[in-house]
Amino acid sequence: MKKRTYVCVLLACMTMACAAQKKLETQPPFKLGPVTSQNFIGDSETEGTVITLNIPVTSVDLEAVSFLEVFHRGKTSKVSATDIGNGVLLSAELPNGKGMALQAIAFKLKTSEAVLGYRENGTKKYVKITGIKRKGTLIQRTKPKN
Repeated sequence: MKKRTYVCVLLACMTMACAAQKKLETQPPFKLGPVTSQNFIGDSETEGTVITLNIPVTSVDLEAVSFLEVFHRGKTSKVSATDIGNGVLLSAELPNGKGMALQAIAFKLKTSEAVLGYRENGTKKYVKITGIKRKGTLIQRTKPKN
């Protein structure tokens, strides 16, 4: 009886582990343009540092597809979309400071890769982005308060 219980528990755990894996789509219903990342550094401790990802997307039906989140360098962030005429520009700001805890994400990524999460006709899907071009760091200076 105990052996049967262990086998059932083992099978249940294996089923849940397979369900938790996130599958990457190879043929998304849109086209990605050249993706860039850039570090922004504020000049005070309260402003912090962020990585901004810009993801141009074309050939997309926004009634069937909604963009949710991006995973990059061990962090995740929601994306915002801006209409650019022939498509949308997705932007995400990921915190990038010393002592920032990395989030446990289900993807093994290089520093020049990210994963974009989207919903197509009610189903959540993921696509891998490769070849992210890194722009130079931008330091934002604020005026001193008098």
